[in-house]
Amino acid sequence: MGRMRRDREAPGAGFYDKRFKRVVTEEDEESFAWRRERYGAVVPHIVGSSVLDLGCGLGLIAAQIDGRDYVGVDFSDYAVRYCKRFTKNTNARFEHADLRTWRPSRQFDTVLLLEVLEHVDKPTEVAKLALEYAKMRVVASVPREMPGSAHVWPKWTPADLERMLGKLTACELFGGKDNDRWWLAVKDIENA
Repeated sequence: MGRMRRDREAPGAGFYDKRFKRVVTEEDEESFAWRRERYGAVVPHIVGSSVLDLGCGLGLIAAQIDGRDYVGVDFSDYAVRYCKRFTKNTNARFEHADLRTWRPSRQFDTVLLLEVLEHVDKPTEVAKLALEYAKMRVVASVPREMPGSAHVWPKWTPADLERMLGKLTACELFGGKDNDRWWLAVKDIENA
């Protein structure tokens, strides 16, 4: 994968079940508002009427795109149960599955890879799946630099994203302060 440095093996689903449960039970509404605001920066890049969110986590973006056909997939059983219980988007569906083996029955206008590529052993394979499932656009976010127990690939550049997704339509930094800056990459599907 070029210059990228892999720090560790990807944690299993049990690790993320515990992590999401901690986020839901220990973080306050201000923290959730901050996360929703960060995902709000993604919303203008979503095109079309159908959205597939690979590695959806707690599904916080689902409520921000109400009215669109939304499918969120995550391998954390806890996260998917949380999404099904608390998401207010009536057009949202959530599936508990491993991205390495799950296959949708159709394509989606936009495929999201938000804060997921840095967590998987083989991000190039996940990016390839996103490109296969997308009719019009793939939107991905990865950390500029964020070491941590969950990040297999803690450092990213636009060139890393371009190696995985091909020529990007746009790539910009967004997010919070210096230690919480993310690359937001947009890849339009050619001949869409």
